[in-house]
This record gives sequence, structure tokens and C-alpha cells, in this order.
Amino acid sequence: MGGSELPGLRFDRGYRLPGAENDPCRRYVDLLQRWVPVALNHYAPWPGRPDCGHLFGGVYFYGLETSEPMTALAVTACSEHFDPGVAGRSADAVRHAAWTCMRYLLYTHDTGPADCIRPDSPHDPEGLSRTKWGERGKGFFFEGQCGQTVAALLITAACVSDLLTEEDRQRLAAVAIDFMERFADMAPPGGVYVNTMMEENAWTALGMSATLAGLESHGRTEAWRRHAQRWMACTASMPQDAYDDRKIDPSDDIAARRLVAETFTVLPDGTAENHGIVHPVYMSAGIAMSAMAMNLLGMFGQPVSRHLAWNRDRVYGVLRSWCDDTGAPHFPQGNDWDYLFFYPGYALMHAWAGVHLEDPDAALLEHRALSTLERSARATGGGLVLPAYLEAVRNSQGSMFLRERFINRLAHAYLVHRLGGRGATPATDDGYESRHAGVRVYRHGGLLMHRHERGRTSLSWRNGSMILPSTREGMRLIGPALGSFTARIDVEDRARCREHVALTIREGADRVAALLVENLADGALRRELFLASLPDGRCLFVERVTARADVTVTSAVQGRLSIMTDAWFGEHEDGRGRRVVHWSGGRRLCRGYPADEPDDVIDLTDGGWINVDDRFGFVFRGSGHADYRNRHRFAVWHACLDELTLNAHHEPGRVAADDRVCSLVALWCPQKAHEQTAAETLRVVSDDDLVVVEVDGFKCAGNFGDRTEHILGRAIDPREPVIV
Repeated sequence: MGGSELPGLRFDRGYRLPGAENDPCRRYVDLLQRWVPVALNHYAPWPGRPDCGHLFGGVYFYGLETSEPMTALAVTACSEHFDPGVAGRSADAVRHAAWTCMRYLLYTHDTGPADCIRPDSPHDPEGLSRTKWGERGKGFFFEGQCGQTVAALLITAACVSDLLTEEDRQRLAAVAIDFMERFADMAPPGGVYVNTMMEENAWTALGMSATLAGLESHGRTEAWRRHAQRWMACTASMPQDAYDDRKIDPSDDIAARRLVAETFTVLPDGTAENHGIVHPVYMSAGIAMSAMAMNLLGMFGQPVSRHLAWNRDRVYGVLRSWCDDTGAPHFPQGNDWDYLFFYPGYALMHAWAGVHLEDPDAALLEHRALSTLERSARATGGGLVLPAYLEAVRNSQGSMFLRERFINRLAHAYLVHRLGGRGATPATDDGYESRHAGVRVYRHGGLLMHRHERGRTSLSWRNGSMILPSTREGMRLIGPALGSFTARIDVEDRARCREHVALTIREGADRVAALLVENLADGALRRELFLASLPDGRCLFVERVTARADVTVTSAVQGRLSIMTDAWFGEHEDGRGRRVVHWSGGRRLCRGYPADEPDDVIDLTDGGWINVDDRFGFVFRGSGHADYRNRHRFAVWHACLDELTLNAHHEPGRVAADDRVCSLVALWCPQKAHEQTAAETLRVVSDDDLVVVEVDGFKCAGNFGDRTEHILGRAIDPREPVIV
């Protein structure tokens, strides 16, 4: 192990967390200590060496199943407000468990003895049983993610410093040095489209920051520090940095443009993509991991590099304006992950901005996210996952209980406040809403967002066209499914692909109209889409799909929207979510829970309207079948949710060139009772090249033709959308 050549740790046996607890700290501690029994119920000893144990099966990618919850245990037990009556264990017992988890990870790392491997686990997501973690030889994507576990080890070691053996200290230094050496000569990669390198660079910079923070200075420290600063900056580097002659930090000897060196991870409008979409989970992760790195440096009295904040305010500024009443951001291009387990990360992101940016809106959003988590904890019994879901469903990466690892974000939010103070005074709800109301167009990300008094409506056109309307309650009611609302069509012997033809956006201070034309199915179909988002939050959608050649259409679906029925939000004491559906045929209570039961289907075809919970509704006119499905079986788990479809053609059919494949006109009515929804006017005046639709108080038109039309008292140019 070469212990005599390794640098020492910056903390001794008497280490105590710096800073003082405050009101936000106490709220986080209350959540964390209620979670402690959940973690320790999934603790098991590991027989490979004395005093070792693991959490949640001990087998997952990069050691995260143990390292992230271990951090939460260690930090929680350091709080002066720790209550053993709530945690079910003494602080010393919790610290001891964290110490044994740390030892397990030290021994099973690549630098540990060859015989120290992880156990067999029924929860193994991908053949990781009986292997080591550290991912040596697997490449940057895999090895860099271990930076999160390196950071967790150093935080935990400091919190249990009085328990560390000399061997523990040497093994910890060896793990940190091993991580740093792997990237000491590697430049941070760039990438903005499809898969940004924001998160990848963030977790690598986190491991580097942890090593620099936790190890005593040595001959390579300064060189490593400068190298790490480039990784920090390139976590959120933007094309405009290429023209920025400022120094990121006064101590720098080069300008930002030279440090970034054309390595970009964020689009010019502040959005960032992962998995082929503008992805708030990854945008927030880049901020959250930078906050973790700042915590580590602060814990050990090291200067917090300004490179860790470079452009984070611009990314946060985008997400801040998208957030709902639960503290979660809107997902304008959908979300391919579980919907509900990133709230700890949102709380951490907002905490960082409230303290380090002194942002009152961030402080308000942190309060919203934290309140959401507090309500949820009452429903889950303290965990992040509803107990009923543990056996009923599996997510894309294995057992649901592995989502408990995200608790470490709450421990870091606690540290943000302990090290940085209370932060800004929260803004008022009305002040926040008024500052962020209006229309924002993100042309690089390929989307627009209209925030109004009743919620948000978004239109995306580049990474898969979709529309996502939402009330102020956001994630509590509407699930951000990929491809929401716009047509999804399968054509026999034609590949799925899209070709952009035209886009026109006309925005005002409190409204926006857009007209989008695309070719689909390898040019066989033409999509014409018109959107008019009105000042009062109602939104008109018109979508028509026409064949450009003789084709066989096997399926065509429009107006599909995921309706959240998840009990995670703690709205119902029986642990089952519910929605009351109103339509022309009556009223029905739909309960949300996972089970091997068939869908309960409500036929909406003849009624022309639907309302859910007296909280939102649609008035619609479609060419096919409409229904609401109360679902209990989930092939891919995102959350417990129902499915609304306003227009569907499920039977295969031959469509001749120039014939209509499907069409839908729909009016979104947020925060409306069912009587109000049923009374809404939706009158299609014209459905030719010029589309004209009247709703209560407004006339909306979109010209898909090639000549100027005169109507509504004005000339409407080709491919022009208007609201009158």
C-alpha cells in the first residue's frame, strides 16, 4: 500500500464539524434522523475483515449503495440536535455503523487486498457481485463516477475521526491518491448536444476536490489544484467563455477562454442535454455536486475555488424560473428516470443558491422542496420510497430501495447551511411568481416556456417534439413523460425520424403563439402543429398529421398525458393516491397503486371534455378514440400514474397520399372545476391551410399555407401564428 509515502489526512482524532446549526439545519436533521432506521434496517455485516458492513445489499455501481447513505448517517450523528428516540439508535451507534461501512468500501476498492470483494447480492443490477469497486480500466465514464464515493469516504472519515485506525487512514489516502492519479493528466471532455459532460465533469471534479480538501499538502498538490480547477470550470462551461478574457479567480494566471479551451458543457442559453433531451436532473446534478465539493473544502478549512461556481448561476437561473409549487423543475422535454426521487437533489441545489448566490427565490424554492420531502416522509415512514413499492416495482437499475441513497443530498444541504449560514431570506410566493412570469424561448435547447398565474406550459421542437402543460402544482399532478401530447405514429416499413420544416414563434409579455411544421416517418407524413398559450393559462393545441405518400399506419396517438396518482406526496393516509375524474358520462374515483390488476378504462370519445380533481381539464375534438386509463401495471417504472389519451387510432389502416392520418384540437384548462371545464367554448372556425379556433375571450389562428390570408381583421402571413 506504500503507506509511508502517502500524505496524511488534514483532520485528527478530535475533528469537529465547523460552523453552527440554524433553523434550516434543524429541518434537515429532522428528516435525516427519521431516515436512520430505514438505512439500518438494510445494514449487514461483511465478514471479509473485522468491523465491516454495508448498506442496501452492498452491491451497486461505484459503491454508491453504501457510500451515499453512509455519508448521511455520519453527518446526522454529528448534529447537536440528534435525537436517539427518533433515530432508534444512539449517535455513537450510528457513527459506528458509518465507520464499518467506510471500512467495507476501503477494503473492497481496487487498492484493497485481492481477496476483499463485494458479496453476492439479489439486488445486483449488472453482474457486480464478487467484484471490486473503483472501476479500474473501464474508462472515464465509469472511473470518474467513483469521485462521489471518494468524497463520501472523506466526509465520513472526518465525522468518525476518533474511530479511525492508522490502517484506515492510510487506506483512505491510498483510495484518494489512486483516484487523483487516474485523471492527473486527462483534460476534461466537452459535449453539449445529446449528452452533456456537465455531470461527468462534476463528479470527477468532486473526487478531485475531496482529495485536495482531505489530504495534507505534498509535492503534487499545487499542480493537482490547478488541474482540478479546469475540471471545475468545465463542469459548466459555455461557448461564450471562448471570448471571455476575465480571470475566473484573481489567483489565476490565465483568462477564462484559455482555461476552458473550447471545452463546452452548457448550451449558450443555459440549458444542457443528457440522454438526448434538455434534462433538469443533470442540470441540477452539476450544481449539486459542485455544492458538495464546496462543502468538502469548507469542512477542512481550504479555500473554496471560484471555479466551482463558474456559470452555475446561469444554469440555476434557468431551472429557477421553471420550478413548481413542490420545488421541482418543469421537464419541457420529458424525463426518462423515476420522477420522484430527485427532490433531495433539488433541495440541495436551492440551498446552495440561497446561501452562495444569496438568492431569495432559491430560499423560497428550497422551502418548497423541503416541505414536499417532509410531507412525503410522513407517508413513507421516513424513507424516500413508499414501503408498498419495494416489492411491487423495480426501476431501470434494480431494486427500488436503492433510491434511498439519494438521502446524501439532504446531508449536503445541511452542510451548506452549517458551513454557510441561513442564506437569503425567502421571497414571497407572489414576488417569486411575478418575477418569473412570462414567456422564455430557449432556441439552443429547442423549447419555449410560458409561466402564468396557473402554472406552466412548454413546447419543445428539437429533441423530440412535445407539449407539457402543468398547473402550479406541477409534478404532483402531471408526470413529465417523454413525447407528451404530440402525435406518436408508427408507419409500416418507414423508419422513425423527423425533419424540421418550419417554426414561427410570436411571444408577448403574457402570451405566446407558435406554429411548427415537421416531416415524420422518413418523409412519409407531415405534422402541422399550432399552439396558443393564453394570458390566463389556458392553452389551445391544434395538431394535424397528413400523409405525403401512400402508407400503412399501424398506430397513431395524440394528446397523451401522464396523470400522477402517486401516494408519495403524502396526500392520503391510506398510502394510495387518488384522482376524481369527471366527464360527460359521470364521475369516478381512480386509486393509484402498483398491482397485477388490469387498467380501469373510462371512454371519453363522445363527451368532448374531461376534468381531473377539479384541478385541471381539457375540452377537445379528435378524429379517433379518447380514454382515461387508471393504471396499476407498469412495464417501466417512473411513478404511479394514470394515462389520458385524447385521440387514438390503434387499428392498422391504409392512408392515401394527401389524406389526414389524425387530427386533434384541444384546450387545456388549468385550475378549473369540472363545471367550468364543461362550459368552455371551443369552436373550430376553419380547418384548412388557415386554422382558426375560437375560445372564450380569444380568437387564435395559424396559417400553414403559402399565401397571406385576411381574417380576424388583419392579414396573416404564411406560417404565421396569431392570438387576437
